[in-house]
Amino acid sequence: MLVDGVPRMSEVLRSILMFVDVAIVPSSGAPTETWAAGQAVDLIRQAQGVRPSLKCALLLNKIQPNTGIGRAARSALETTGMPVLRTVLAWRVAFQEVMASGQGICDYAPSSPADLEVRKLFAELLALSRGENLEPKTARHQPASGASASGA
Repeated sequence: MLVDGVPRMSEVLRSILMFVDVAIVPSSGAPTETWAAGQAVDLIRQAQGVRPSLKCALLLNKIQPNTGIGRAARSALETTGMPVLRTVLAWRVAFQEVMASGQGICDYAPSSPADLEVRKLFAELLALSRGENLEPKTARHQPASGASASGA
Protein backbone atom coordinates (compact mmCIF):
# COMPACT_ATOMS: atom_id res chain seq x y z
CA MET A 1 0.00 0.00 0.00
CA LEU A 2 1.21 3.49 -0.81
CA VAL A 3 0.16 6.49 1.26
CA ASP A 4 1.01 9.94 -0.04
CA GLY A 5 1.29 12.28 2.92
CA VAL A 6 1.53 16.00 3.37
CA PRO A 7 4.97 16.89 4.79
CA ARG A 8 4.01 20.22 6.34
CA MET A 9 0.95 18.94 8.22
CA SER A 10 2.71 17.38 11.18
CA GLU A 11 -0.37 15.82 12.80
CA VAL A 12 -1.38 14.10 9.56
CA LEU A 13 2.19 12.91 8.97
CA ARG A 14 2.44 11.66 12.56
CA SER A 15 -0.70 9.56 12.05
CA ILE A 16 0.58 8.18 8.74
CA LEU A 17 3.90 7.22 10.35
CA MET A 18 2.07 5.11 12.94
CA PHE A 19 0.58 3.07 10.09
CA VAL A 20 3.25 2.62 7.40
CA ASP A 21 6.29 0.33 7.37
CA VAL A 22 8.47 2.52 5.14
CA ALA A 23 8.51 6.31 4.93
CA ILE A 24 9.99 7.93 1.82
CA VAL A 25 10.63 11.66 1.89
CA PRO A 26 11.03 13.15 -1.60
CA SER A 27 12.97 16.36 -2.13
CA SER A 28 14.23 18.28 -5.12
CA GLY A 29 16.98 19.72 -3.00
CA ALA A 30 15.62 23.25 -3.31
CA PRO A 31 16.21 25.11 -0.05
CA THR A 32 12.52 25.12 0.93
CA GLU A 33 12.17 21.40 0.16
CA THR A 34 15.35 20.55 2.06
CA TRP A 35 13.93 22.46 5.03
CA ALA A 36 10.62 20.58 4.74
CA ALA A 37 12.48 17.26 4.44
CA GLY A 38 14.35 18.10 7.64
CA GLN A 39 11.05 18.67 9.44
CA ALA A 40 9.71 15.35 8.12
CA VAL A 41 12.90 13.58 9.26
CA ASP A 42 12.40 15.02 12.76
CA LEU A 43 8.86 13.59 12.86
CA ILE A 44 10.10 10.24 11.52
CA ARG A 45 12.74 10.05 14.25
CA GLN A 46 10.03 10.71 16.84
CA ALA A 47 7.87 7.97 15.30
CA GLN A 48 10.84 5.58 15.29
CA GLY A 49 11.05 6.13 19.05
CA VAL A 50 7.61 4.53 19.29
CA ARG A 51 7.96 2.22 16.27
CA PRO A 52 11.62 1.20 15.94
CA SER A 53 10.77 -0.99 12.94
CA LEU A 54 9.75 2.05 10.86
CA LYS A 55 12.15 2.40 7.95
CA CYS A 56 12.91 5.69 6.25
CA ALA A 57 14.82 6.96 3.26
CA LEU A 58 15.09 10.21 1.38
CA LEU A 59 14.47 10.38 -2.38
CA LEU A 60 15.97 12.91 -4.76
CA ASN A 61 13.12 13.94 -7.03
CA LYS A 62 12.89 16.41 -9.96
CA ILE A 63 16.68 16.64 -10.13
CA GLN A 64 18.55 18.15 -13.06
CA PRO A 65 21.09 15.41 -13.84
CA ASN A 66 24.82 16.11 -13.95
CA THR A 67 24.57 19.56 -12.42
CA GLY A 68 26.15 21.17 -9.39
CA ILE A 69 22.65 21.77 -8.02
CA GLY A 70 21.90 18.05 -8.28
CA ARG A 71 25.10 17.10 -6.46
CA ALA A 72 24.43 19.75 -3.81
CA ALA A 73 20.92 18.36 -3.30
CA ARG A 74 22.31 14.92 -2.43
CA SER A 75 24.90 16.44 -0.09
CA ALA A 76 22.23 18.52 1.66
CA LEU A 77 19.99 15.50 2.25
CA GLU A 78 22.90 13.34 3.43
CA THR A 79 23.46 15.79 6.31
CA THR A 80 20.18 14.58 7.89
CA GLY A 81 21.81 11.26 8.74
CA MET A 82 18.91 9.41 7.09
CA PRO A 83 19.68 7.11 4.17
CA VAL A 84 19.36 8.69 0.74
CA LEU A 85 18.16 6.30 -1.93
CA ARG A 86 20.62 5.60 -4.74
CA THR A 87 17.83 6.04 -7.28
CA VAL A 88 17.30 9.60 -8.47
CA LEU A 89 14.17 10.70 -10.31
CA ALA A 90 15.26 13.34 -12.78
CA TRP A 91 13.09 16.21 -13.94
CA ARG A 92 11.62 14.75 -17.10
CA VAL A 93 8.88 15.95 -19.43
CA ALA A 94 7.46 12.41 -19.46
CA PHE A 95 6.64 12.71 -15.74
CA GLN A 96 4.66 15.86 -16.52
CA GLU A 97 2.89 14.42 -19.55
CA VAL A 98 1.88 11.14 -17.93
CA MET A 99 -0.37 12.94 -15.44
CA ALA A 100 -2.82 13.82 -18.23
CA SER A 101 -2.70 10.37 -19.84
CA GLY A 102 -4.22 8.37 -17.00
CA GLN A 103 -1.40 5.84 -17.28
CA GLY A 104 1.65 4.96 -15.25
CA ILE A 105 5.03 6.01 -16.61
CA CYS A 106 5.97 2.39 -17.38
CA ASP A 107 2.98 2.12 -19.76
CA TYR A 108 3.16 5.67 -21.09
CA ALA A 109 6.85 5.67 -21.98
CA PRO A 110 8.20 2.09 -21.78
CA SER A 111 11.99 1.74 -21.87
CA SER A 112 12.38 5.51 -21.49
CA PRO A 113 14.79 6.96 -18.93
CA ALA A 114 11.76 7.82 -16.75
CA ASP A 115 10.52 4.21 -16.94
CA LEU A 116 13.96 2.88 -16.02
CA GLU A 117 14.22 5.28 -13.06
CA VAL A 118 10.82 4.21 -11.70
CA ARG A 119 11.64 0.52 -12.09
CA LYS A 120 14.96 1.05 -10.29
CA LEU A 121 13.17 2.96 -7.53
CA PHE A 122 10.60 0.17 -7.14
CA ALA A 123 13.34 -2.45 -6.80
CA GLU A 124 15.17 -0.32 -4.23
CA LEU A 125 11.98 0.29 -2.21
CA LEU A 126 11.11 -3.40 -2.30
CA ALA A 127 14.57 -4.27 -0.95
CA LEU A 128 14.20 -1.63 1.77
CA SER A 129 10.77 -2.95 2.77
CA ARG A 130 12.25 -6.44 3.08
CA GLY A 131 14.76 -5.19 5.61
CA GLU A 132 17.74 -4.59 3.37
CA ASN A 133 18.53 -1.33 5.14
CA LEU A 134 20.44 1.47 3.54
CA GLU A 135 23.27 2.91 5.53
CA PRO A 136 23.23 6.66 6.14
CA LYS A 137 25.89 8.22 3.96
CA THR A 138 28.03 11.19 4.69
CA ALA A 139 28.43 13.95 2.15
CA ARG A 140 31.30 13.38 -0.22
CA HIS A 141 33.17 16.20 -1.91
CA GLN A 142 33.21 15.76 -5.67
CA PRO A 143 35.31 18.27 -7.56
CA ALA A 144 33.69 19.74 -10.62
CA SER A 145 35.33 18.25 -13.69
CA GLY A 146 36.75 20.63 -16.23
CA ALA A 147 36.25 23.74 -14.12
CA SER A 148 39.07 26.03 -13.13
CA ALA A 149 39.25 28.35 -10.17
CA SER A 150 38.96 31.33 -12.51
CA GLY A 151 35.74 29.98 -14.01
CA ALA A 152 37.30 29.83 -17.49
